[in-house]
Amino acid sequence: MDATLTPDTLLPALQPPLEHLTHSLPILHRALGLPPSALTSDLAQLRDSLLTAIDQQLVKRKEEVSEWEARCAAVERRVVGLKHKVGGWGKGIIDALEEHTEVLPRRLELLTQQEHKLSGLHTAKLEQISLLSTRLTSLVRSLPENFFPPELLHITTQPQSEVEKEVEAVDVTPERFELLEREILRGKTEISKRTTDLCFLFSELLSLHMDLVISFPSVPEENDLLRPSTGLPSDGTRGCPMTSVTPEALFIQFVARIDECETEGFELGQDLTGMEGIDPTPEVMQWAERLREQLDAVTAQRAARIQEIYNRLEGLWHRLGVDELEVRTFVESATGTTGASVQAYEAELERMEALKREKMSLFITNAREEISTLWEAMMYGEDERERFAPFYDDDHTEELLVRHETEIERLREEEMDKQPILSHVQKYFQLCDEERELEVAAQDPSRLLGKRGDAGRLLREEKMRKRVSREKPKLEKELLDIIPDWETNYGRLFMVHGQSLRQVIEESISASEAHKENKRHKPTAVLAKTAPTPRPASALKRTRTPSANSATGNPSTVKRQKLAQTPATAPAAARATRPLGVATNVYETPGYRAPRTVGKPPAPSTGMGIAARDASGTGTTGYGKLGYGAPPSNVRVPNNSTAVFGSHARIPSATEERIRNAQKLKESKGRRASFRPRPSGAFSYGSMRGVSTEFAAIKGPGWETVQEEDDEN
Repeated sequence: MDATLTPDTLLPALQPPLEHLTHSLPILHRALGLPPSALTSDLAQLRDSLLTAIDQQLVKRKEEVSEWEARCAAVERRVVGLKHKVGGWGKGIIDALEEHTEVLPRRLELLTQQEHKLSGLHTAKLEQISLLSTRLTSLVRSLPENFFPPELLHITTQPQSEVEKEVEAVDVTPERFELLEREILRGKTEISKRTTDLCFLFSELLSLHMDLVISFPSVPEENDLLRPSTGLPSDGTRGCPMTSVTPEALFIQFVARIDECETEGFELGQDLTGMEGIDPTPEVMQWAERLREQLDAVTAQRAARIQEIYNRLEGLWHRLGVDELEVRTFVESATGTTGASVQAYEAELERMEALKREKMSLFITNAREEISTLWEAMMYGEDERERFAPFYDDDHTEELLVRHETEIERLREEEMDKQPILSHVQKYFQLCDEERELEVAAQDPSRLLGKRGDAGRLLREEKMRKRVSREKPKLEKELLDIIPDWETNYGRLFMVHGQSLRQVIEESISASEAHKENKRHKPTAVLAKTAPTPRPASALKRTRTPSANSATGNPSTVKRQKLAQTPATAPAAARATRPLGVATNVYETPGYRAPRTVGKPPAPSTGMGIAARDASGTGTTGYGKLGYGAPPSNVRVPNNSTAVFGSHARIPSATEERIRNAQKLKESKGRRASFRPRPSGAFSYGSMRGVSTEFAAIKGPGWETVQEEDDEN
């Protein structure tokens, strides 16, 4: 083969043979006597042979080029895929595509070298990321389902085929590493949180068992109890979880460790003490939550039962006059929701019921006293009182007591419905009483002539007159605005001492206007022609009209009468001539009456008689607010009370010992306070809330207490 042959020398090299052929071939054909067509045929064959040889050579080389290009393309695809999978890790490897070489074998060689380097890097990173995936997978058991993205779990390092390497190569980019590390950190944080939650759950379960004084869940076999469980991961690995360990066994294990490691100052649930080796799997968490719900239900059931019994006992204690200290002693001795506490309350209820049957007359008498107090608080008239016929029945039976208790409940509800208005009514009648005293004082010239005259009396009179003239119309307007709404809502008139309150106020307004008109025309009018204070008819029946002769008198004489008699029992004439500045009792105000007593004197109670106090809660009216005098004490305390918690009625010693042991254990664990029934607020035992607070809470929106404002001058 001529080594000097080139594309440029090929045609010149072929020209001499072709010229010799074209010159010799016709001569040979003439010698052979061939026709001209034979020459044409030979030349065509020569041409076809040359063209075929040329085409075969071109096709051969083209096929070789295509083969090399395909090999390069395959390697190039794998290189691009590996570069994408390794990401920033492959920045230090030289890119063969950047050389732009046209020699396919060389290009293939460079691509193959790059592929080997990237493949080795990918394999190394795949092993690292597989370890991270294994650590992540080991956390799955302790976490809820689908907590981690599925594509981050179970990453394998098994060899793959060439096609799989191209299509399904594992992403080992730095971003993938960061994502796995973040997920591992998130999983560990969640496991730590769940471990803390489980610790609190176990602690609460332990406390509930102690509160209820019930046995712990049944203990499994000893081998299962002490079998290790998976804890938090350490050094990137986790042990194989022991799925045979039951939640009951883990809880008993927790209790045992708490008992072992408990030291002075230890507070249950404040750290992870006792949680060593306990894995907060969803199964354990669900079991603990279900058990807590069951124990909470038992606690609520027992507490409801105790509260139900206490509500009944509270009324019985109050009716029987049980000493407050004895009640507290019993409540403290039966705290908690243990079975013994429920039994103690049931036994006490049974004993109180027996005492109630023995003292039925006392119960009915006390009930009537309470009814009378409620009647007085709501200013019931005689007709309204007589509607309750059992009040006057002398046949003391269980049925009669039930009817009285039902009436008490009805009256309490009615009092709560009326209380926002009653407070304004009391204030209004108090202002009317003060207005009457001002009129009396204005007609008493001796208040300025006595040797011991009060220099500041005129100033106090003027202040009171301004306050009455300012607040009384305001109260009248408020009451006339709200009483119709109340009467519409409840379908009946708002009565005070047998008369419609609205009618009483309207008559008072009319009388006041007429009185003012008379004063303009008759400035020297005598006391008998002054505007009358609104006073219901039933109240007038109990009040004697002061005589004209007693309208004036010596203040010192009246003072001595006041000291000798309480305002509630002093003669009406003495009360009418009392000089301004001497305290008046709330029962002297229009519409008020001294409470009637039925049977023995009523026991003191913060829940009754509160309506008879003024808005400030001091119980004084008139000039009593200025520091003169004090209201009478008309509530008498009974001399004796029935003891029900004496030494003869103690709880059995075994029960007391059980309660003390449970209480000591709870205190050592730092548990919350034991359950105690809530007082109803209707009686004054223990920590029961005051009635004034109760009444203040029921005032509806839009009601604003009229504030007393004294002029500075």
